[in-house]
This record gives sequence, C-alpha cells and structure tokens, in this order.
Amino acid sequence: MKRLLSILLVLIAITSSAQKLEKFYDFRWHPCDSYRARYYALLEFKDGLWARSDYFIHEKKLQMQGNYHDSTCKIPEGIFYYFHPNGTLSSTGKFVNGKKEELWLSYHSNGMMSDSTFYTNGKPSGISQSWNSNGYQTDSALYMADGKSVSVSWFDNGTLSSAGYKINDAMQGKWRFYHSNGNISAEEVYDHGKLLSRKYFNESGEEIADTTNHDRHASFAAGEKAWAKYVLKNLYFPAGVKITGGDRAFVVVEATVDEEGNIINPEITSPFYPDFNKIALQVMKNAPKWLPAIDHNRKVRSTVQQPVTFAQESN
Repeated sequence: MKRLLSILLVLIAITSSAQKLEKFYDFRWHPCDSYRARYYALLEFKDGLWARSDYFIHEKKLQMQGNYHDSTCKIPEGIFYYFHPNGTLSSTGKFVNGKKEELWLSYHSNGMMSDSTFYTNGKPSGISQSWNSNGYQTDSALYMADGKSVSVSWFDNGTLSSAGYKINDAMQGKWRFYHSNGNISAEEVYDHGKLLSRKYFNESGEEIADTTNHDRHASFAAGEKAWAKYVLKNLYFPAGVKITGGDRAFVVVEATVDEEGNIINPEITSPFYPDFNKIALQVMKNAPKWLPAIDHNRKVRSTVQQPVTFAQESN
C-alpha cells in the first residue's frame, strides 16, 4: 500500500510539473537562459487550454495574456491582451481557433487609440480605422464580403495621402497618391496587384518623365557607419552599474521619422533597467536628421526600431 501511494505521489508530481511551463526570451524574443532574459513566459494547462502570460522581466509587468490550444502556442483561442512596457494596453481582441474574430482595438503608449478593426474568420470586415498618437486619423478602409475594399489615408496635416481599391488585399484599378502639400505625387493602375502603368508628379504637381521606383525605408542621412559613430560618441555606460551573466545589454528604441527626417515620439519597446533606458532614449531624441522614407514618389512618415548596445568594459 505504501509503495502504491509513493508511486501515485510521484505520478501526481510529474503530472503537475507537466501542466506548467516556464520560458525565457531575449530582446529579440529568441529562447535564452534566464540570466539573459528580457521576457518571461508562464504557461499553465487549465480547462483544456494553455493559459499564457508573458512579462517584461525588469518592469515586472504583463506584456501579453491569452490562451492557446497547444503548448507551442501556435493556435490562440479567446480574448487576448497585449501591453506596452509602461503598463498601458497595447491591443486586445478575440481569437477563434487561431483566427482573429470580432472587434480588435489597438492603442498607443499614451493611451490614445491607434486602430479599430472588425474581423470575420481572420480577415478584416466592415470599417477599419487608424490614428496617430496625437489623435489625427491616418487610415480608413471599408472591407466588403466579396473581398473588395476601399482604402483612404491622410497625412498628419489632414491632407489626403492615398486612395484606391483592393480585391482580396491586392491593389486594383487606379490608385492616387499625394504629397503632404496636397498635390498629386503618383497615379498608378493595377490589375490584381500587378502594376500596369504609372505617372509621377513633383511637389508642384507637374508631371515628370522619370518614373523609376525610388521607394526606400527611412535611414540615417549620413549612412550606417556615421550612425554607429554617433551612437558610440553619445552612448555611455551607467556609473556604478555592473551587468552580471554577460558583458552587453540591449535596449530597443522605436521612433517615427517624419516627412522632413525628424525623429519624433521615441519610446522604449524592449526595456532593460531604467538607467540604460534613459540613456538609449536620449541618444535617439538627440539624433541628427534622417532621410525620410519614400513611398509612391513622396516622402512619408515611417516607424524605425533601433537596438542600442551597451558594452561593459572587462576588468
């Protein structure tokens, strides 16, 4: 009897441990050892689902909370919540068997709404709208049951940025794009996502002969080497602080590069400790101008993410 009881206790212990998993991730969300971790994930098997909670380790705050059908977290189910490092809600919505359903809402870190979209079987349906952190509307789309959609976007100053149709998310027919001063920048014709023709116009609205695609992502105006030199010159290791378990620390800063190349609204998206976060944020805030992104022959705002590396001098 005692032997049977002992076996049962061992089985219960094994079963209990199998129903609870802990995982650690670095700033890129790659699995790692606990001492290198920036995020901590706790999974518990409850009522037929794996309940997962992700945390910002150093802030001791939730990053995500939701349920999955599987321990590998491939098939989400039910209501999910995502959070910014400062604790404010980032987005929330419902999954049904791995696909988004019903209303999903997203928010900027200052609490302003950033997106509102209704989903049916994983695809947007009805009206979808987006806003900047200052409350100005940036995008609006109407999704119809037959797969067609109408999209309109605006610049921060309220002028029209683009307008056109899509079929199953592929651009269709004539699309018009505009410079931030309100003048047209491009007229493009598509057939199920394939570009058939285009006309380009300068900021004065005059048609130009060169229709070469010059689209680009935002980048540091002086180049990557100059950016590395700028960071090296302005970054410093916090006094009286020592990193254990390694000689480097990483902080990820996200910012908007506006149409003029200015860095605006920088914020920490993958934090470390407050002293490091503050220094990394200041480096981004004080950065010289960048080259703005080019999209459809006009300058546009875009989001950039910059990992900032702190190297600890070895003794």
